[in-house]
Amino acid sequence: MVSIKKALDGIWKVEANWPGLWKSLAIGSAGAFAVWQYSSLLSGTATTHTMDYIKRYEDGRVADARQDISNTLRTYADQFNRLQLSNEQQHAAVLNPILDLEPKLHADIDTVVDFFEGLRTCVRERVCSSEVALGYFGGAESRLFWRNFEPYINTRRENNPDYAKGLEWFVTQAPSPPSRPTSNPVD
Repeated sequence: MVSIKKALDGIWKVEANWPGLWKSLAIGSAGAFAVWQYSSLLSGTATTHTMDYIKRYEDGRVADARQDISNTLRTYADQFNRLQLSNEQQHAAVLNPILDLEPKLHADIDTVVDFFEGLRTCVRERVCSSEVALGYFGGAESRLFWRNFEPYINTRRENNPDYAKGLEWFVTQAPSPPSRPTSNPVD
């Protein structure tokens, strides 16, 4: 059984060490603050790197490839509009002849796909911000590109199973678009 005197001696020893305790708390708090500042710096750097990708997407080679794809497909818009493309086989039946007639289209598609591969690697390695990247690239445009070229992507995957995995990641990881109301709630 512990005597009262020994218990009181223990309390006094703890009280006598208050300066050491405060010193330890101060060092621990400073360390936590340094970690917080460092992670804030990394977050800011990741956002900056992601913004560089956004700039590359909107200007330069990727933007030119996207514009060339749009211009090429626009000349075949009537063929797409006349058909009710209800499945991938029907879509491929229209897209494949266009790809045969327009060989530059392959290179333009590859440019966009390669861009998404690089961005996905940047996000996976935490150099780029996944939140910013998904917010900007995970929306309608990546889904539309995927839907338009899924038959082509599937054909390419016969020889390269990883083809367009970066693009697919953005399509599947992005939040679903909000559903549209079925009726007008105006009273």
